[in-house]
Amino acid sequence: MRNLAADIASLAADLARLEHRLGALEETVRERKPQEAKRRRLTKRQVAEREGVSPRTIERRVEDDMLPPPQIIAGRHYWWSDQLDEFDRQRVREARRRPATHGARRTAARDHHPDHDQS
Repeated sequence: MRNLAADIASLAADLARLEHRLGALEETVRERKPQEAKRRRLTKRQVAEREGVSPRTIERRVEDDMLPPPQIIAGRHYWWSDQLDEFDRQRVREARRRPATHGARRTAARDHHPDHDQS
């Protein structure tokens, strides 16, 4: 019985320490700002995985200004994760400023189609 009581007391102390550490960790995470997140250098392949496309598509997107240009180090292309994140945020802000045009071309094409009845 004595060992059981000692084990319970030991477990309670361990639980209290873990609870304290978890609280400190939660506090740290809540206070962390996005710009404080770890900055990572990404290869073309890693950017392709991030975007869900092939490395060749990454090259095309850079050519079409759909991605920022890479930093070239020793002939290899690299992007900084925080720069890609900011580029994505900027594209979203720009998209919100543009008027919505979903289906406008489709409607215009239908209205001008010879078989479309305009009565």
